[in-house]
Amino acid sequence: MDKYAAGYSILVAVFFEALVVSWLYGVNRFSEDIKAMVGFRPGFYWRFCWMFASPIFLLFIICVGLAFNEPFKYEDYVYPTWANAIGWTMAASSIACIPCMAVWKVATTPGSSLLNRIRANIIPWRDQIVARSDDITMNGSRADPV
Repeated sequence: MDKYAAGYSILVAVFFEALVVSWLYGVNRFSEDIKAMVGFRPGFYWRFCWMFASPIFLLFIICVGLAFNEPFKYEDYVYPTWANAIGWTMAASSIACIPCMAVWKVATTPGSSLLNRIRANIIPWRDQIVARSDDITMNGSRADPV
């Protein structure tokens, strides 16, 4: 079951992580965070890898692995279909947490429209704090939430 438990689960999780960090959080914001920690911004090579090379390579590896997948076997013994189904269920159980949590967060976030709820969930925490402080009017009352 090692074939199912680790391989695809990790690849899919890292693929989504690469997308979220480079495209939703933003490679420029991430570079500024690194600069705050080590004193300099990462070069063009690293930013290119985070935005394009890593997600493309990860997606390619996942797609090729799934396209050329063969039923699991040990020496000459080919495991039955139900055993392979259990393996894929194990892999899917850890992968499914990513989209399930995203749907749950969007569904439980207050907002007037689906787009506003999605935006509220992809804006980094410190930017939400700044946006909330900008919503306070001169008399101290808060403007309507997004």
